[in-house]
Amino acid sequence: METDLSPAAEAVASERALDALLAPRSVAVFGASDRTELHRVTLANVSAGETTVVGVNPNRREALGVPCVPSAGALPFAPDLAVLLVGDGALEPTLADALGAGIRAFVVPGLGNDAGPDGPALAERLGAAVRGAGGTLLGPNCMGAAVPGGCSPWVGTLPPSLQRGTVAVATQSGAIGEALTGLGPRLPLRCVVSLGYESGLDTADLCRHFAAEEETRAVGLFLETVRRPAELRAGLELLAASGKPVVCLKVGRSPAAARAARAHTGADVGSDGGFAALARATGTLLADSYGDFVEMLDLLSRRRRPRGYRIGAVTLSGGEAALLADGAQAAGIPFPPTPPELAEALAAVAPSAAHSPNPLDGWVVAETEATYRRIFATMAASGQFDVLLAQLDMTPHIGALEQDNALTIVRALLAATPPDGPLPVVLSQQGEAPPPAVAAVLDAADVPVLRNGVSGLRALAAVGGWSPPRAPGPGASRAPATAAAPPLGELAALAGALTTEEGQALLARYGLRAADAREGRDGVHVALLPDRAYGPVLALRACGATAAPLHVLAPLDRLAAQEALLDAGLQRSARGPLADALTALARLAFEQPRVHAFEVALLGDGPDARAVASSVTLTAPWERDRRDGAAPAPA
Repeated sequence: METDLSPAAEAVASERALDALLAPRSVAVFGASDRTELHRVTLANVSAGETTVVGVNPNRREALGVPCVPSAGALPFAPDLAVLLVGDGALEPTLADALGAGIRAFVVPGLGNDAGPDGPALAERLGAAVRGAGGTLLGPNCMGAAVPGGCSPWVGTLPPSLQRGTVAVATQSGAIGEALTGLGPRLPLRCVVSLGYESGLDTADLCRHFAAEEETRAVGLFLETVRRPAELRAGLELLAASGKPVVCLKVGRSPAAARAARAHTGADVGSDGGFAALARATGTLLADSYGDFVEMLDLLSRRRRPRGYRIGAVTLSGGEAALLADGAQAAGIPFPPTPPELAEALAAVAPSAAHSPNPLDGWVVAETEATYRRIFATMAASGQFDVLLAQLDMTPHIGALEQDNALTIVRALLAATPPDGPLPVVLSQQGEAPPPAVAAVLDAADVPVLRNGVSGLRALAAVGGWSPPRAPGPGASRAPATAAAPPLGELAALAGALTTEEGQALLARYGLRAADAREGRDGVHVALLPDRAYGPVLALRACGATAAPLHVLAPLDRLAAQEALLDAGLQRSARGPLADALTALARLAFEQPRVHAFEVALLGDGPDARAVASSVTLTAPWERDRRDGAAPAPA
């Protein structure tokens, strides 16, 4: 019997399913067997912890010590969760039997590439059947959920060294999930949830759950597509409001990647500009690569996190110091000039500081530990740094002499960084783990070892600069537009590209006066993208600039407009009337959903700002795009 669930009831159902997924009291494994390694590994994973496990297999009485019953109807109780380890052809009847036995939460790993063209339709039928019964599922085409130290309905090997932590990860790629669990002790994890086709639970559901869960302190997302943009935005806002940073690696920026993502998830990846605007609005940190992703999650997994990105760095050679300085420049956090009094104090304890006090080549053969202790102590006492960084290029293969040197410098770093001081960090260019003896000291002190030079520095910049986004001020309400919005008037009957005069008339309704584009005043080009999946997206680029545009979501209050103009490179104009003009233009984009796209130049660095509309396109009245929840345009 199908159940017609309201959105609120669906949210409650997904929360119950997530509780059953991440902490089930009982699990039924359909198709339980020791026939293949996949079956054996999965049974071992779900049998971890105190969870009661039962198999369902008409041909087995037990599998690897797990008792089996012949059918769902023979189960002695309705388990919290079912894992369907059956072939694609058996999925629908098996699911029907499990639903009939009262099970309402499912992990469906199957329906990968070998399912062929019928896979997506079957996945949708499975999801609809579970939703109709008031339950939900994870998958299909997923790895499941890995929960270190507990029951893990996961169809891959979990290393014994995997540790429980406070970073929760949701990934649309099972292989990325395996890569993260394969990091072992380097990245302690609350859980890794592989979503697959998202026929049931999706990224938005997990964001909402992690926002409310006390054990989770930070979240990682690997996304190929976004199926419910509004719900994802709401989930990201809940995480930000809870003070939980989110790191997202969103793929699909190249045509080849977009094709691969579409083939894998069956959905489009969406526009880069729209997602960048969403990330800015919700305080989501975007990773450019898998290496950046891991380094950022590593920093967020620690008890202490950087409170800024002012770095005091010490190396073992002048060449490494130069390499580090170049890396910081590439990461967007160049080393600033050292204050004269600090430079003088460092020169008194390290002769090389007279030439380059930061990054500082601190190596001396005699009194190595005492010298490094004095260097780090001087830096820490200056109050100039949020992070004290030791660059030590280590691998498990270095010799005893080099290992002793590394231990000496690590102990000096730890001595200078008490809990209320700068954050100690070790950076290596080698991409490998440190020797076990050094790793043991660093792990005991919960000190991160960043293993890729530029990626590590980018991670420090991103995490050190993170803070929850502020609440929007007056003029930036996202409540649906009302009749208070300026009417389109005679423009309401038009559709398609407007003439220059018609475009200027539309801008005038929002107080934007026409300007002569030949005046050459400082300003910003603003384009409304024809992508409202996340809301109206504006692309900003300073006039004459060649850099990539900055993407923001409308509406904007005045402070948000000022911040956007500053980030777009308009230092002089950001706090003048140009911010008011951008606020008005963003209000137009939000309140008039029939405005499909526009390109407008806002000009003015004096007492006023004016606008030049180079193109404005309206949709026909019967083609209004309401995907962002905006009300119909006033006539």
